[in-house]
Amino acid sequence: MSKVVKEHIQKHTITEYEHIPEHDERRETLEFKNSKHELESIEHLGCFICGTMNYRESHHIIERSDANGSDLKKVAFLLFHFRDYHGHCHRDFKSADELYAFLSKFETPELALDTLYNQLILCADHHRGMSIGIHGMSAPMFDAWLVRKDGWEPTFTLNEAQKWLSSHEGK
Repeated sequence: MSKVVKEHIQKHTITEYEHIPEHDERRETLEFKNSKHELESIEHLGCFICGTMNYRESHHIIERSDANGSDLKKVAFLLFHFRDYHGHCHRDFKSADELYAFLSKFETPELALDTLYNQLILCADHHRGMSIGIHGMSAPMFDAWLVRKDGWEPTFTLNEAQKWLSSHEGK
């Protein structure tokens, strides 16, 4: 019989030194504007995590600043097989190779990454929130948000963690 590990909080401190390739200054391209418009205004997609229609933002799955260091064939494979959050890759292409052929037609890799196939609609909190946003957590924690049970919070803010810890002292 296995031993049950009680519910607990585990603190992770991650320091990364991200090597960002040379890239053009960030600007909102027509391709990105069109992608965002399609996802938010035509398809009316809410935040992929919580469903809210408030403060929606379009997150680049593969960051635009990493475009010049990314192999578009590998990008297409990842998006088609593992990160097709909104179902557009499978809707519009029969394979990762077809998606790659499409992405390869763009003038720059940055523009290829601005397509709707590389976008994930999130609310501001789940996008840029430091405790619960994709930019403030590890991939395993973000994946935990994707598969969580209703009402379960995989991550806490510092205040929430302190409150939880104080309420569970001695248990």
